[in-house]
Amino acid sequence: MKQSLYIALLKIKQVLKDKTSLVWMFLTPLFFVTVVIYGFGGGTGDDKLKILIVDQDQTESSKQVVAWLQDNSAYEAQLKSYSESRKAIIEGKVVAAVVIGNGFSEDVLTGDGTPVQLLHLQDNEKIRGLKSELDGYANRLKIQHRLVDETLNVVSAMAPAEKETIPEDKRELEQSFLNNMRAPRIEIASSDNTSGEETGLSDMSYTTLGILIIFIAFFIVNSTGSILEDKQNGTWRRLQSTSVRSSYIVLGQIFSIFVLGWIQVGVLLLFSRYVFGVNWGNSPGGIILLFSTFLLSVTGLGVLMANLVSTKKQLSSLTAIVIMPTSLLAGCMWSRELMPDVLLRIADFVPQSWVIKGMTDLVSRGSEINAAFLPSMILLLFAVLFFVAANVVAMRRGKAY
Repeated sequence: MKQSLYIALLKIKQVLKDKTSLVWMFLTPLFFVTVVIYGFGGGTGDDKLKILIVDQDQTESSKQVVAWLQDNSAYEAQLKSYSESRKAIIEGKVVAAVVIGNGFSEDVLTGDGTPVQLLHLQDNEKIRGLKSELDGYANRLKIQHRLVDETLNVVSAMAPAEKETIPEDKRELEQSFLNNMRAPRIEIASSDNTSGEETGLSDMSYTTLGILIIFIAFFIVNSTGSILEDKQNGTWRRLQSTSVRSSYIVLGQIFSIFVLGWIQVGVLLLFSRYVFGVNWGNSPGGIILLFSTFLLSVTGLGVLMANLVSTKKQLSSLTAIVIMPTSLLAGCMWSRELMPDVLLRIADFVPQSWVIKGMTDLVSRGSEINAAFLPSMILLLFAVLFFVAANVVAMRRGKAY
């Protein structure tokens, strides 16, 4: 066992001294993660949605909408002109602009459709949430005006007021209703107890996770090419001449790949968490268990693929053919909610799917480590199957260790 650890340590030192390997391990995935996070309007360490507001109506009702958006903790809102807002969206400085059109106040009073336009290029969960909140607030404004009118009618019927006091009474009632809208006395909390898939993982966290999985899988599988290199350059024979058993050599290689994989996972997770504030949940144990079994399964896949080819160049080509399609099938680049049921069932046969499922439970539902048990057991099963298949292929090709 000490011999395997020595071989693993030697391999780890070789990789960490190689500048090209460090670029592919860390700089390239970190670059893509940074681009993705800034693409989602991130980079500030918070989850606020950056939006602009165009108030073309300039009435009391439109100003209520502006004040509501600026006071809302979910948004970072600023007043701008229409042309400035459109330019900012095209340049990617903000994700959306709320345009309150002329006639907004009249439409609120009459109960007709309210001309609120939402300018945006992206179409994700946060944008859809903003649309829903805007519709809800506009409806509340309509209800407020109706209640004010009905209240005035009732009060006037009970105690007729002077005509000159009616506008003042109306303003006081509107202000009272507005205060209740801003600080309701009854707070309603709801929870979703469904057992469906991804229900609360933010688009930024989901896409960042997908990128991490793809890069980790590519690195791990390509790293198994070191076994082929050692056999080609004679390192394998020299180790065998020192009475080191072949099984110890293989174990050392696998252990070094696993450790290097965890170094990459740790750096990428910590970077995205503490630099950009990406939420990875509150269960470090669950993350460790989930990614450890994932690394084992992908390492097993890499060893299997290394036994199917003869050179590292062939392995690199095969890696691109296998890893990218299976990652796309697993939903690494788009939400699994958008995939048909047939593809979701097929995706259960690739390891990447179970990392996404496990991380979704750990992050979006705030689950503890037990949420990672089932996905981890399935990933461990993948690892066993891949290593057994690799040994069978090696024996049939006369490459048994």
